[in-house]
Amino acid sequence: MKVSATLKGQPDGQDRYAIYIRVADGKNRVTTATKYRVLDSQFEKGKVVKHPQAAEINAALRVMIAKKEIGSGKQGIGAEFADYVDHLISEFERQRSYETIRQYKAEKTKLRSFRKHINLLQIDSEFLRSYAAYCRGLGNQENTVWKSFKFMRMLLRKALKEKVITENPFDSFAMPKYRDPKKTYLTIDQIHIVERKLPEMADMKLVASWFLIG
Repeated sequence: MKVSATLKGQPDGQDRYAIYIRVADGKNRVTTATKYRVLDSQFEKGKVVKHPQAAEINAALRVMIAKKEIGSGKQGIGAEFADYVDHLISEFERQRSYETIRQYKAEKTKLRSFRKHINLLQIDSEFLRSYAAYCRGLGNQENTVWKSFKFMRMLLRKALKEKVITENPFDSFAMPKYRDPKKTYLTIDQIHIVERKLPEMADMKLVASWFLIG
């Protein structure tokens, strides 16, 4: 069985062709349309080239191909962690905030500094424990570690739902705990200092007033 990306159908008004995922098993051929369209000159040997979003589209195509391979019984295929993050970004970039997308990219960079290449199927409970130790070794506070693993858990749950992986390693891993941060407050003397400075603050007066209320 061979799974690959291909162009198919008639071009649209901008001369772009639809990209399909093709599954070839002997004489049988099954194709599934994707949401992506490119010019004929932007597609070579199953990959998008010379396109401003080539990296993101190719990452999404690799994930789709992996899902087809897993679904056809070819175990051990999975998808690269970095590719799957790019797949998430491609799917969520118009639905989630800029800050959320920025966090996804930051989490990808941090994990790749720990292990440059990691297939989702290689992420098991032992890998998660090692990564937690690595994050703490970077000096990450417990809530920062929790935030990284919250992202990882969300990603793996989605991969499991999409059948990119067959098991969730979090089923046998103790998730880092979120701890309520210790809150500090101004003393009465500090409040009086800010109050006395308010008349001198000009444009910052409103901000300082709200700061005191907070």
